[in-house]
Amino acid sequence: MFIKIIFAISIMCINVLFAVDNTFDYKTEIKSAAIQVNQEILIDRHIIVNNLYSIEKEKYLKNKYGISNLKNMKQVFSRVNTINLDLLLAQVELESNYGKSRFALEANNYLGIWTYDKNKKGLVPSKRTEGLTHKVQQFNTIYDCVYRYAELLNSTKPYSAYRLIRVKTEDPYLLAKGLQRYSADKKYIDKIHHLLKKLQTS
Repeated sequence: MFIKIIFAISIMCINVLFAVDNTFDYKTEIKSAAIQVNQEILIDRHIIVNNLYSIEKEKYLKNKYGISNLKNMKQVFSRVNTINLDLLLAQVELESNYGKSRFALEANNYLGIWTYDKNKKGLVPSKRTEGLTHKVQQFNTIYDCVYRYAELLNSTKPYSAYRLIRVKTEDPYLLAKGLQRYSADKKYIDKIHHLLKKLQTS
């Protein structure tokens, strides 16, 4: 009996010594993904500004950023632009309930991104209004989620006001005012401003 107890304790000690730290820091993952996405955007801008693209690459860039003419620098600098890290993190906190939401944990969707595409995987919100068909998009990785977030802000019509503000400033409080269409919550921008203050003082 004594030998069995000693053996059990030994096994427990070994497990503790060789235990793998499974702590997941979603903020670090989000930041890492954002840095990568921003680097890719800056490379795209460099290619466009310096006219380093092929015909095939030109088509790709036009489609990616929703630009009709890559020679139109006003449009290029408006759309081929980086995402603001402070604003991103504030939205992540709100949209994912501090990384604890079902959509964050099951779909790598930390930003409340919807999809109406039947060919894309997604989770049906439990409180989805009857008659609506959207899903909360499922992503393979956090990087994919942040990449899609950047696509939405840079190339879609609902965020044209955001892009106009971004040309003039990178102040996250002012940029947040361009996100009226991001949520149906009328207090959304106020909530983002609150989280920005909280993040900056933490």
